[in-house]
This record gives sequence, C-alpha cells and structure tokens, in this order.
Amino acid sequence: MFDITPIQVADVESSWSGVRPLIHEEGKDPSEISRKDEIFHSESGLFTIAGGKLTGYRKMSEKVVDQVMLELSIEEGRAYRKSATKNLILSGGNVGGGDRFNQFVAEKVEVGTHLGLDSLTAEALVHRYGSNVDEVYSYLKASQGSALEPVDYLMLRYGLEHEMVIKPIDYLLRRSSQLLFDSEHAKAVKELIVDEMAEYYDWDEAVRAEYLNEVEQQLTASTTFN
Repeated sequence: MFDITPIQVADVESSWSGVRPLIHEEGKDPSEISRKDEIFHSESGLFTIAGGKLTGYRKMSEKVVDQVMLELSIEEGRAYRKSATKNLILSGGNVGGGDRFNQFVAEKVEVGTHLGLDSLTAEALVHRYGSNVDEVYSYLKASQGSALEPVDYLMLRYGLEHEMVIKPIDYLLRRSSQLLFDSEHAKAVKELIVDEMAEYYDWDEAVRAEYLNEVEQQLTASTTFN
C-alpha cells in the first residue's frame, strides 16, 4: 500500500487488541453475523442494546433514549420528546465550530505561552482538551511543587479532577495513551505518576507498590513482542 521500507519488529512501539461484540445468530459463524446494533425490550420493561461499535456509541445511546421516551409517552400519556444529543456540544467542543477552530487554537496557544509553556506543548494541549484547556492551564501554578514536568502534571491533575483517573494505569493507558503511543516516556515517568497519585489519594506503600506493579505488567504486555 505504501512505498516504504518494510517494518521490522524494532519499529513497533506497542500493540493491543480489542473485542468486537456480536449478537449471536444460530447456525452462523462470526464472519457472517451482522455488525449492527440491536435493541431488545424485555417483559420487565428493561431496554438492552447490543452489538455495534464504540465509534457509534452516541448514535446508539440516542436510539435507546428515543425508545425509552416513546415508551414513557405512551404509558404516561404525555408528549413524545426525542433525545437532544445530536445538538449538544461534547465536553471540550465549545470551540466556535469548525470554521473558527484554527483561530481558537491560535488564541489558546497564545494563552499557554503567556503562562510559560512553549508553543508546541500548548498546541498539543489545545488539540487534546479543546475548550477544556483553560481548566488544564489552571493547574500550572500547582505544578511548581511537583517532581513531574509541567505538561505531565497538568494532564494528570486534569485526569484526577475530571476524567475519573483512579489508578495510575487509568492515566497512562486510558487517558493520556502514553503507554501505547509514547511508551518510552511512560517508562520514564511511571514512578513519578504513581508517587503523585499516592500523595493525592493518600495511599500506603502496599497500595503504591500494587499499582506500580500493575503499570509495569501492562508495559511488558504492550511492548514485548515475539
């Protein structure tokens, strides 16, 4: 497909796999089963949605809410109201629309540089957090007392306060994705991340050691290739 030097094992930074949920169909093997999502309504009234894929989660949620609202409107004799998710801005998406996005980035990068960040770091943060970047910037003053570099502290602190980061693996794998896409950096900062979180959550040494071991096991699993 691409005119490039063949990739070697040494070129691979990390690997992972995912599971695709499929709705069982009798007599069909997985390759023949529909990938579409489907809603089931049990006699107890429970709505269940299965199948589909993560990238379609918002549309799947909309379909379920619409079904629930229709059911309630019939049962309670009230007006039927559809889900409003299509017109709701996602967290961090209040950037003035696509036409104004580049201007938004430039403005927020300028804010970041005035606060002491270099322009490339500020730009990366703006692209990652969108209109939530002001909240990220707000932790800069607190970062001065941390052993972490400011950008690591900002991202971790935002994760702790706003993204349900409970364990170090939540941050390194599920929020920052450093373990997958910047594994050398993850290796370099893992203990500092654990230390910062241990102080934040007041962990004892046993808990700290357990979570550090979890990170090291995941690093080995993601970056060791046969």
